[in-house]
Formats: sequence, structure tokens, C-alpha cells
Amino acid sequence: MFTSVRKHIPDEFARKPRSLSEVKMWKATEFRQFLLYSEPIALQGNIKSAMYRNFLLLSVCIRVLLSPDMCSLSCDYIQDLLRTFVINVSAICGKEQLTYNVHSLFHLVDDARRSYLPW
Repeated sequence: MFTSVRKHIPDEFARKPRSLSEVKMWKATEFRQFLLYSEPIALQGNIKSAMYRNFLLLSVCIRVLLSPDMCSLSCDYIQDLLRTFVINVSAICGKEQLTYNVHSLFHLVDDARRSYLPW
């Protein structure tokens, strides 16, 4: 499923996507590419609708946080959306999935704000 997009990935990307069955061996660049670019295509119709929409929510939040202009305009709203994402993870996947990594999403907006402050 996911590897079928390999031929459509531009050379500018450091790695071509590997199968989702190999996710335990993915590098950070593969996760970034998946979250920001490939996820909407790879997951659509392949996971439950509620889970798909929640992943899209995370993808949009991260994309906004990566843009200084968009982040400065939308940080408070993104904070609310990330809170919604975490609540949805609990509802969709169970409270046992609320790990430290999921909790750390609450701090991304503050980190983005600090990184975009003028010196």
C-alpha cells in the first residue's frame, strides 16, 4: 500500500517510504515525511475514519507549527487542536496509548513560540 507511492516521491526527500510493516525500523526523516506529506494518501481508506481524521488533525497542527508566519497567527488555536487530538487518542485507541510522547504534544506550541521569538 504505502510503498506504491515510492516512484512519486521527489529526489529531494532523503528517503523513499518503506512499508508500514517496517515502521519499527523507520528513521526520523521517514516519520516526518509520513506525517507531513504521505499520511493523507497512505491512510485514507485503510484505517477507521475517526482515526484517520485524528491523524489529519495532528498533521495539520505540525505543519502550522513549522511555519513561523502561520504559527504566530494560530498558536492558541493549534494548542486547542492538539488538546483535541490527545483526547481523541484516548477515546479512539484507549487510555493506555496516552504515553509520554503523546503528552509531550502539549508542549509543542510553547516550543514553537520560543523558537520564533525575535532575538
